[in-house]
Formats: sequence, structure tokens, C-alpha cells
Amino acid sequence: MLPGGAQIATRRWMLRFACTSAVVLTCASCSGQSQSAAPVAAVAISAAADATDGHSTGAHGDHVPRHGGIVFMNGDLHFEVVLSRSGTHQLYFSDETRAELPAATASEVTLSFSSGEAPAETLRAQVDDSGESWIAKGPPLKGKDVTARVSFVVENEPYWIDVPYVEGLERAGP
Repeated sequence: MLPGGAQIATRRWMLRFACTSAVVLTCASCSGQSQSAAPVAAVAISAAADATDGHSTGAHGDHVPRHGGIVFMNGDLHFEVVLSRSGTHQLYFSDETRAELPAATASEVTLSFSSGEAPAETLRAQVDDSGESWIAKGPPLKGKDVTARVSFVVENEPYWIDVPYVEGLERAGP
């Protein structure tokens, strides 16, 4: 078994090889097709291969956290949830290509925390001073197996998702 990084690199190489081979064989067998189809297919294959590393600029190709949280999707809307043991939590929005969106993209943002050791507590988030994110402040998170129900409304459609708190994932305080 290869180490993690080598294994991923090998998978990428295999994907690129398989896709390129498929295009070459398709183009060779379709002699009646225009040659302009080959460059378009090569670009599509390159974009598909690049999407496997999480840094593609295409729609839904980038799910790398930018603020130390976890990235989720709701349709074309991406959102990054940053939970902190200290009790200060943030929510950032971005579009399908991960271009940042203002906090005003959503409304009625709440985070409800539950664990086996304490009753659920709901925090109402407020837009930060820069208008870039929602911030919810509460007491420090206690116990194990803490889950946050993140709720918001976008275009008059309510949405919620349960997000587990992962110790050590958050960045150094906001």
C-alpha cells in the first residue's frame, strides 16, 4: 500500500490516463468528426482531473475551508461552519465557485447546540461588523459528542443541517 500522498497522486494519474485514452480512442474512431472537438474534450478532462484535488475553480470543485471550519452545500450555495470550543462560532457563505458572498445572503441564522451532557441551547447569530459572516456567541462548549444544528433562510427557503463539533479543527479565535 502506498502512503496517502502517493496514493492520491497515483489515483489522479490513473484518472488522467484513463480519460485521455478514452478521448484519443474516441477521436481516432470518429474520423468524420471535426478536429476542434479534441481540444474541448481535453479541457473537460483536465477540469475533471483537477476537481479531484479540491482546488478546481469550476462549479462545486472547491470545498477547501477558508476560515478553519467545515464546508457544506445547499444547492449552489456553499457555506462554511466554524465551531469553536470557546463559544464563538461563525458562518460564511460562498457561491458554487466559492466566491465569497455577503452575510446578507441568508437570514434568521441560529445554532442550536446539544450533547449528551447538557440541554440544547439555541444561539441567534448576528452579522459581523464587516458584513462577511454571521457570528453566534455563547458559553464554551462542554462535553463530548457536541452537535450544532445550523439553521438559516435563503430566498425564503428554510434550511438546517446538523454539524458535529470536531476538537482542534477551529482556527485560533476570531
